[in-house]
Amino acid sequence: MTIERTQKQKQDLIESTMAMLLYAVKRDSIPVSADMRVREQDAARMVGYSPGSFKNLRGEGKGPIFYYRPVAGSKVSYRLMDLAMWIEEHREDW
Repeated sequence: MTIERTQKQKQDLIESTMAMLLYAVKRDSIPVSADMRVREQDAARMVGYSPGSFKNLRGEGKGPIFYYRPVAGSKVSYRLMDLAMWIEEHREDW
C-alpha cells in the first residue's frame, strides 16, 4: 500500500534520517569534510551495504549522488544529506 505524504512530511523524514546519520558519524568517529561528505566505505556501512555492493550501485546509477572529491583518502565521497534523501526516496511506502 502506498502512503501519500506531503512535501513537509517527506522533508521531516529526510531531516530525521540526517540526524541519525550525524549521530553515527560522531559515535563512530567517521571523518567528515567541511561540506559534510564521507568516504564511500563509510557511507556504505552507514546505510547497511558492504563497500563493494555500494560501489556496484554507484556504477549502475542506482546509488545516491556522489562526488569524485577525496575525503580521508577515498576517491569517491557522499554528502550526508544526499544519503538521507536517497534512503528516504527508496522507502517501500513512497
